[in-house]
Amino acid sequence: MPVCPFCKYRLGFFDAFINKNRSVYKCRFCQRKSSVSLDTSIFKYLWCLQILSILIFVMTLIGGGGFLILGFLIIFLLFLGFYFISAYMVCLEEPLYVSVKKGQDKENKNIEEINKQDKKQSDNEEVDIYSN
Repeated sequence: MPVCPFCKYRLGFFDAFINKNRSVYKCRFCQRKSSVSLDTSIFKYLWCLQILSILIFVMTLIGGGGFLILGFLIIFLLFLGFYFISAYMVCLEEPLYVSVKKGQDKENKNIEEINKQDKKQSDNEEVDIYSN
């Protein structure tokens, strides 16, 4: 199970399961934020699961119509199990901080451009809005 990189608090299964799809985790004890990532070995398990499910699908097609529903049920259960096992592959890391302004410069430039366009349009009183 994942461990907070700051206070070494071990997450429970449900905490890891819920936070595996998020990008930032806030620890309950130290209240610090850490970035969430998945272990790269999860992709090896996923490839094996995909090959296994293709083999099961082909076998059920060869076996006939009675086995087809059973094959789909087995494939569904395999992927459902993988979905729950992926909670054990969660890694918590210290985030990298980069100082960035929250778009104030960009907003100011956009406002200035809009003001310039308004002045140009007010100078030309007869503006045809349907022409290119």
